[in-house]
Amino acid sequence: MSTRREIEVLAKYTEKGIGLNIGCGDVQIGYSLGIDMSDTAKAKIVKARATNLPFENNSQDYIVASACFEHIDKAPIITLREWLRVLKVGGIIAITVPDASYGMWAMTGDNGEVGKFVKKERAMEHLHAFDVTTLKLLFEFAGMKVTRCEVLDRRPIRPERTILCVGRKT
Repeated sequence: MSTRREIEVLAKYTEKGIGLNIGCGDVQIGYSLGIDMSDTAKAKIVKARATNLPFENNSQDYIVASACFEHIDKAPIITLREWLRVLKVGGIIAITVPDASYGMWAMTGDNGEVGKFVKKERAMEHLHAFDVTTLKLLFEFAGMKVTRCEVLDRRPIRPERTILCVGRKT
């Protein structure tokens, strides 16, 4: 679940050009077009998988994703390379993910079930865990110049911290 702070930080990267909000659910971030598989998403969306975007090569100025990247069922490098395919040279990818270095909360949640956060009656699987170092290396390995990768403040509803990572396609 995205916090207001995460949405505000990511919205700054949507102010110029056209771009995508991957895994948007019900959250509109700036001027981006939402991409989600959900039938219940309320934001303006294109129904598509994050790993198979229905856009031409080099067609987007930015991609943002909040509380999404850790849920994607493909290897993170495959996902980033697909996002880079549709991104213009000089374009930005900006994401937020739970900070795994803060502890096992990033993978277990408060009930101890590995691979799931459990909140109320719905479970959301976290398939990947990241810390600042591994996320930065992943962005660089995918072919991006990392311009910002840092821990944001704690989320108000849960005890974990969030990482913001921003890379530019070179």
